[in-house]
Amino acid sequence: MLSILVPIIEIFSWGLIFYCILSFVRTPNSIKLYTTLGKVYRPLLDPISNLLAPLQKGAMGLDFSPLVLLLLLDFVKRSLSGF
Repeated sequence: MLSILVPIIEIFSWGLIFYCILSFVRTPNSIKLYTTLGKVYRPLLDPISNLLAPLQKGAMGLDFSPLVLLLLLDFVKRSLSGF
């Protein structure tokens, strides 16, 4: 069971990176894909964003919630694989 979770977390992490890259690309196809991926990642990113909101006041509109989620996913992945 654990051996299958690590690759799933890895794929999910790469999907999150791809989602972040798509936020900078503005073509009709990329917007559709960005919206679709947003349905997967936004429910996880929004609570993190709300927690970080007081810390991000002077961050010039940068949202660090994807970075925090990537770090959390990496922590879980390493915990499951025994570091």
